[in-house]
Amino acid sequence: MFGLFSSYDIRMIAIMTMLLDHVGLLLAGTVCYYPLRMIGRIAFPLFCFLLVEGYIHTKDLHRYMLRLFVCAVVSQVPYSLFLNTGRLNVMYELFIGLICLYLVDRQSSYGIIAFVGLLVACGASCGAEYGLYGIALIVAMYYFRGSPVNRFWFCGILCILMSWEYYGAAALSMAVIWCYDGNVGKRMNRWLQYAIYPAHMILLSAVRFIF
Repeated sequence: MFGLFSSYDIRMIAIMTMLLDHVGLLLAGTVCYYPLRMIGRIAFPLFCFLLVEGYIHTKDLHRYMLRLFVCAVVSQVPYSLFLNTGRLNVMYELFIGLICLYLVDRQSSYGIIAFVGLLVACGASCGAEYGLYGIALIVAMYYFRGSPVNRFWFCGILCILMSWEYYGAAALSMAVIWCYDGNVGKRMNRWLQYAIYPAHMILLSAVRFIF
């Protein structure tokens, strides 16, 4: 691994690629559409990685879950309007993924209850943007957290499968994760980093409406 990026740097890369992805949606039918959408495939795996890091290092898991859930609820209307879809937004998938990590860690203690909870969570994820691939990616990143090489290859394959129509472009995210230096870096206001998600979709929806 090469220590080039802190978690702050990875978050900025994730946000920028997400923004480019959604700008690409505004440019449907132009030569820019496909390249921007390809670049955008990098964002979700990076957010999954940051979710796992947050789960490992958080001092208050319940507040972490609450922040994700609130962001998911607040973002659903802007997401549905911008993408014209009835699917659940990515924040819901990250929230479900966080619950899965919690259940995975307690499998030995709660046994069948945790297993049933995992099945329910996976079923709920089917209505989200990346579905079971997204949940599998989150769990795999957590499972292979102590083995960067296995994480690189296993999660890379999942990334290819979940972005097949874009030539597996999501796998490029694994190169960014490989360069993680293990440091937090600069700190970003917690609520600001969540607010960016619904706010940019509201802005882009307004741009599309005006033009």
